[in-house]
Amino acid sequence: MIIATDGVWEFITSEEAVEVVGRHLDAGEGASRACQCLIEAAAGKWHDIEGEYRDDITALVVVFADIWKDSPKHRLSGLSETSWL
Repeated sequence: MIIATDGVWEFITSEEAVEVVGRHLDAGEGASRACQCLIEAAAGKWHDIEGEYRDDITALVVVFADIWKDSPKHRLSGLSETSWL
């Protein structure tokens, strides 16, 4: 999950952000490094387009590892999938 201020989204689309973050997560670099690279990409776009001025750039990358591993789905027989979501 990517949470970021408008300083990130001003010149970076959500698709671009997912690509930047995903590339670093897939490489095993972790959420902190992926977040740093997203911030650097946003700062680079600001510099290219606005020169020395830029808005605040704040981002948070959260990885939910094995989020469904211990889900109650396997323990709740007879319930539809949407009833436990």
